[in-house]
Amino acid sequence: MPLLILVLLVGGFAFEIWLALLVADQIGAAPTVLLLLAGSLLGSRLIARAGLRTWQRVVEAARAGRSPGAEALDGAILLLGGVLLLVPGFASAAVGLVLLLPPIRTFARRVVVPLAARRAVPPLIFVDAARRARWGGGRPADVDGSATEEPTWGADPAARPTPRQLPGDIDGSAVEPDDRPRD
Repeated sequence: MPLLILVLLVGGFAFEIWLALLVADQIGAAPTVLLLLAGSLLGSRLIARAGLRTWQRVVEAARAGRSPGAEALDGAILLLGGVLLLVPGFASAAVGLVLLLPPIRTFARRVVVPLAARRAVPPLIFVDAARRARWGGGRPADVDGSATEEPTWGADPAARPTPRQLPGDIDGSAVEPDDRPRD
């Protein structure tokens, strides 16, 4: 995988240079350099504005009590578009500009979220299993088929099972160093 990334980076760099040379051959060196600088300036401005707007939308969603996942993903796509505009090159600038379009961001969200979810399922299952093991395993399994609607601890909430003590958790109160009992 690292070799593939290296090949893609070197290939993309070579393609950008080749494309810049073609453009410079058609319109001249000075206008080519000015176009590349304008793209970089646009990218830096976009990163600043998109970052601030995304942060505001994420905070707004969190205050409203909903998950800010869509806003954060939109911000990440805008950031990627801004970075691609910031990098000098015509192909990367074209991809960056395309990522700024709202329909493309919506499409990217619909593609990225399922891919990420597919890759995240095994760790989530592991985390859920570890959480259940750590916190007493949840409700006991109904092995013999004698399930009832009443909880396993009965009607007394004080009899409810408590989570097992986690490593590093300490029951008790904080004591200042000079208040410790001397033995």
